[in-house]
Amino acid sequence: MEGYTFFNNNNLCSLCELNHCTNCSADNVCGICEEGYVVVNQTCQFSCNVPFCSKCSAPDVCSQCQTNTTAQNGTVVDVTLNSGQCFMCNDPNCITCESNFTCGTCLNTTFTISPEGLCVICPDPNCVSCSVDNTDVCVNCINNLYTINITTGQC
Repeated sequence: MEGYTFFNNNNLCSLCELNHCTNCSADNVCGICEEGYVVVNQTCQFSCNVPFCSKCSAPDVCSQCQTNTTAQNGTVVDVTLNSGQCFMCNDPNCITCESNFTCGTCLNTTFTISPEGLCVICPDPNCVSCSVDNTDVCVNCINNLYTINITTGQC
């Protein structure tokens, strides 16, 4: 098969047994991969052009993001995986980011996402979750022990 052979020590052609490899050596070390793949640790893996990604499960679909990534301002931030893409999260109360520095899911319900995309805690200590539009307005009070004051939005 053209492109999948190498010459072994006896000058004989043998089939290269590495997946997606078009040219390998006698000791099964890949040198050239099929289109859409790149040589990584002597084998062929999906070409991965996703920023902050360390491993792709398909071409340009990330399955594992880098850890402890340094942002442009020099701070070390977490990177979260969302729909095959990696996004920087610099909010310690955020568990997934929808885009760089924009939180999609906060650590727990005591936080809500501000218009700036950060997880902010509700100022009312009796409030479980705040309004996304205005964190001073409570949406749910603790254990139904309190009711929301219609005028103030507090518990």
